Amino acid sequence: MTRTLKSLVVGVVVFASGLVWLAASAQTPAVPSWVSDPQVYAAAKKEGAVVHYCTLPQAYCEDIGKRFEKHTGIKADITRMSSGPQYSRLMQEHQAGLKVTDVFEIALVAAAVEMKTKGMLEPYLPRDAAKFDAKYRAGDRLYNEYYVNVQFIAYNPKLISAADAPKRWKDIYEPKWKGKLTVSHPKFSGITVDWLMWQAKLSGGWDFLQKLKANDPIVVRSSAESIPLLTNGERPLNAQAYSDAVWEAKLKGEPLEINYPEEGVVVSHDYTGILKSAPHPNAAKVFVDYLFSLEHAQWLVDHYVYVTHPDVKAPAGFRPLKDLKTLILDAEEIARETQAVRDRFSAVFGG
Repeated sequence: MTRTLKSLVVGVVVFASGLVWLAASAQTPAVPSWVSDPQVYAAAKKEGAVVHYCTLPQAYCEDIGKRFEKHTGIKADITRMSSGPQYSRLMQEHQAGLKVTDVFEIALVAAAVEMKTKGMLEPYLPRDAAKFDAKYRAGDRLYNEYYVNVQFIAYNPKLISAADAPKRWKDIYEPKWKGKLTVSHPKFSGITVDWLMWQAKLSGGWDFLQKLKANDPIVVRSSAESIPLLTNGERPLNAQAYSDAVWEAKLKGEPLEINYPEEGVVVSHDYTGILKSAPHPNAAKVFVDYLFSLEHAQWLVDHYVYVTHPDVKAPAGFRPLKDLKTLILDAEEIARETQAVRDRFSAVFGG
């Protein structure tokens, strides 16, 4: 082989190797900017999967998984599950010694506190979460909040005029709303516990439950289940509208409007954390990094979710938390009272 031919062959081999390297690089994303620790990211890539229970609307949970997988190549197995059933599932896994779930996200405060007490949680603070308001971060780093649930009053404007719609929480107990209301059951919906506790505080006791019962509400399990009943007109007034589900429907053009009660909107904690038994501990940390990132927060607020990241830009027509009068309970108080609240509600409504 001549020297010229050898040089040509070597050049072709080098060029081909470069193409292979470029192709591999295109298929292997660089470490995302929101990752807290590149070494953990490398280990997460080897684990290749993460399992997460999510309480956001179904479409949002699915989208989170797709976006995370696109960024990392790590498969995200996400199940949408309201807080009550999720708590039951997590405790069943724990009691059976099963290593199934990596990351939880739950609005049932008592459940998070119990898991903490039982030593089920792994401390972790994502890099972006360090800049959040301290009230959205646990001092022991066992769980933090990248978004919160907000409850207000929603109604169907085709059946209820803006002038007639309730403006205060106490207005929903007026007899004219009999047969038009929906409420959620605190046994299944974590945020309903907060709402009921605030109704008792605002009305001076638990007699409001009898007034609510007199209005013959349909009691749903998850707060999101009330939205179809509102938009189809079967129950045109949602007494404790779940913000994420309401805004999701409103952005799709469904017939509903929002009233922010004069007393304030009820803001409920929503905790995200990593289980000590996580089968993919490194992928869990990377996934939580993503959940608390500015990129993810901006996507959520663009879909009118009440995020806690301080650097997001709210879209037109959306009133962020800082612009709302809020009613927020202490987590320890909620945890102490949860069972009693459930018992009071069940004594009146059953279930």
